[in-house]
Amino acid sequence: MPILRITYNNIEGRKTEKISQAVEVSTNTHIKDIRKEKLGAGDAIAIDFKLETDYKPNIGVLSVEGTVYYVSAELEKVIKMEGTKIRLSPEVVKEIHTAILREPVIVAINTAERLGLPMPINFPMVEVSKAPAAAKAPEAKKSGKAK
Repeated sequence: MPILRITYNNIEGRKTEKISQAVEVSTNTHIKDIRKEKLGAGDAIAIDFKLETDYKPNIGVLSVEGTVYYVSAELEKVIKMEGTKIRLSPEVVKEIHTAILREPVIVAINTAERLGLPMPINFPMVEVSKAPAAAKAPEAKKSGKAK
């Protein structure tokens, strides 16, 4: 993955209400700006993003903003210039959103946990059902030979 690094500009979390009922949680990523930048000897694409969690009812605020730096030896093949706008190939868009959903989501989870807000993503839940009574395992046959 040609993601060089992710930097953070703003991490905001605030609990405004006590949780007294079921809360609907919705987390989205938004690409705010895309630009080319010089990094060392080569070019990179800097993608400004915002990861935002909405709570219904409104019990708080949770957002993470930053920049994903994308590098590639074939940078000109994965971007398309349309006037002053940069368009990314679908593969690069997938990589960018995957990167945002990995590292910045962890920052959001840690912030939500410290504030007592619901998690920005749903974790898998294990359900245990009552199984029928366990069948008795067959006994091993004993042989008269010593080992």
